[in-house]
Amino acid sequence: MSLPDAEPGPDRSTHHQAESARMAADCEPEIIEEDGSMAIVHKPAGWLTVPGTPGTLSSRDPSVQAWLADRWKLATGEPGFVGTVHRLDRPVSGVMVWAKSPRSARRLAEQFSGGKVLKQYWAVMAGETQVSSGTWEDWLILDRHEGRNVVRRCSPGTPQGRPAHTDWQKLAAEGLNPRLSWLSLWPRTGRMHQLRVQTSERGWPIVGDSGYGSVAPWPHPWKIALHARSLTFRHPETQQLILAEAAVGPHWSALGHVQEWFEPTERFRVKRS
Repeated sequence: MSLPDAEPGPDRSTHHQAESARMAADCEPEIIEEDGSMAIVHKPAGWLTVPGTPGTLSSRDPSVQAWLADRWKLATGEPGFVGTVHRLDRPVSGVMVWAKSPRSARRLAEQFSGGKVLKQYWAVMAGETQVSSGTWEDWLILDRHEGRNVVRRCSPGTPQGRPAHTDWQKLAAEGLNPRLSWLSLWPRTGRMHQLRVQTSERGWPIVGDSGYGSVAPWPHPWKIALHARSLTFRHPETQQLILAEAAVGPHWSALGHVQEWFEPTERFRVKRS
């Protein structure tokens, strides 16, 4: 869940910009909770985490970092600090935490790099598994294919390869469309496209993720059925343990009706202990 997806080719630039403008108009990030040190934000599927490289097509696409910078400048009249401490791939929705000072950014980043943040994802895959839970242990490597960044599984110890570990559990899903499986995923590492590759390599590509083998019907370009359901971390100043949760977006209704996907009275929750 690291870096933004690669850019589409120049022959798709007109379509890209039209689709990107529609995406920005149809949805925006949402502040789940905010204080002087940090902001917990819901990232919509289709938005970049950070702005694209200047001069590329994605440099004009909506990003959560730019949205926060504009929001905080409007509130204070001055550019605010927007510290990126982790990322979600463009087609992925869900909970993120952002730092509002260099000190908070350093403290939050140390939690992510040290494996002290518990991350839970929901994913819907094409295919069914007879096993109900387990742990995936792979080595992954970044490659280039037709001008795109693609991650693939490799042999342990491969130069430039890195280990990836994910715990998973199959969830009951009455109302889910046939021949689909709903999993809860807890990545213990944060490799680029980790969950997308690990599911695909086992024959269960995430619905909508055509770059990693999905051919299941899906009406939502720029989005896939992968959602950062929750983050558990410590507040960068008070050290209080925080659990932040977010319900999935309405585009998940294309997968069938599952009651647990949507909260009837609240879409976000923050608990402290």
